[in-house]
Amino acid sequence: MALKASASQERPAVSPGPVWLAATLVIALAVVLAATAYGRGTLPAETRDPGALVQWGYGVAQSVHNVAAAATIGGLVFAAFIIPPTLKGGGRASRTRDALQDPADEHPAFTRIMTLVSAASITWTFSALAVLVLGFADIAGVPVSGSPEFSAGLVAYMTELPSGSAWLSVVIIAAVVSTVVFGARSPGPLAAAALLAIGGLVPVILIGHASSGTDHEQATNSLGLHLVGVCLWFGGLIALTAAGTTLGKDTAAVLRRFSSLALFAFILVSASGVINASIRIPLPEGLASAYGVLVLAKTAAVIVLGIIGYLHRTRLIPALDRNDGPGTGRLLWRFILAELLIMGAVSGLAAALSRTPPPVGKKSAPLSPRRRS
Repeated sequence: MALKASASQERPAVSPGPVWLAATLVIALAVVLAATAYGRGTLPAETRDPGALVQWGYGVAQSVHNVAAAATIGGLVFAAFIIPPTLKGGGRASRTRDALQDPADEHPAFTRIMTLVSAASITWTFSALAVLVLGFADIAGVPVSGSPEFSAGLVAYMTELPSGSAWLSVVIIAAVVSTVVFGARSPGPLAAAALLAIGGLVPVILIGHASSGTDHEQATNSLGLHLVGVCLWFGGLIALTAAGTTLGKDTAAVLRRFSSLALFAFILVSASGVINASIRIPLPEGLASAYGVLVLAKTAAVIVLGIIGYLHRTRLIPALDRNDGPGTGRLLWRFILAELLIMGAVSGLAAALSRTPPPVGKKSAPLSPRRRS
């Protein structure tokens, strides 16, 4: 009885895993639908209506795309640099090809994360394809169909227009990454796959809202840094949640490594976000626009996430190192899951912002209702 009571006390009160990852996606989809309804409610009526599937499906597809891309990139970075791939030693010395040849020695957390990356990369591929098709239908103002006219227009969109070519590039890069990760188990190929996946963000950056302003180069660069930071941070949280309690004795070491990465990503996201917002929004009047309100909501969420990260670095990780008891582990995972859910909401806001034109001002060029990032 004493042994059972002890085991019960050491078991985390909150068990991270697939349920919480699914909850994060649900929150992202709910937020993108609500924020899209708010943002598009301020737009003028369109002369050509592509239908409800396109109007609402585009934001959903892009939100899934954002989460899947982040999970792929963050998971690959975790697998290549943060999680010990084997149970032999658990350190960087075990990161050799020979050590990985025996599947029985693979760290269970590493196995979980590679399963996550495989599923996320496939989801990324198909969600990017959905964005491509829905994006064409939105720009053309026609419903999605299997007609020869729609197919011909889609081909022309992919080959002749920058936005179509960009999303086709994303689909191809995501498909290549999803193929590579099925056979990659050592740090070198995983790091190469992570770089390729980050390269999949470039086409999206080049066709974003940043391409329309007068400070084009600065806006594009800041948007690129912003997306990379978000994927490392959000994707890392997804990978950490997927690994969950299988980290075992390596939990503290992994959290210290991820905490350093998350701090770097937080600085990157915050600084680039301020630069990007200042370019797109005329201050202070632009903050009252639909775009400004959504940006303020994102900013508030990032501030909360920064506070949680500060508590991780200064309180929870040192307490975990001191082995202060099972209560520390429970509180730690509660904070991690809260961070993950907030990040899901931020992802939904980001997808909604891509459907909401920024206000016209001195530093922002007018955008059509169909222009997106």
